[in-house]
Amino acid sequence: MTSGTSSFCQDGQNGGISAPETVPEGGTLVVQVRSGVKEVALLVPGVGLVRVPVHNGLVEYPVPPQATGGSSILVSDEAYPDPSGASVLITGAF
Repeated sequence: MTSGTSSFCQDGQNGGISAPETVPEGGTLVVQVRSGVKEVALLVPGVGLVRVPVHNGLVEYPVPPQATGGSSILVSDEAYPDPSGASVLITGAF
């Protein structure tokens, strides 16, 4: 499902977002969200704001070449009134 680390961080009292701490350049970012969330907003370096639909509680987003190692992807479910978010560090290819 993903390449990279299997360690996940959670945000929100109800586990609003589960996202990996890191994702490799060219890998796939997989984010798990709470029920009821229809899309997730990602702020991707070199790309800008991207909205990705949720399927079966998951968001999968291939990290584009413009997003290089050392930068971070910001993730938000933009849920009102209790939004959750996470930051995912992009690691360089080895």
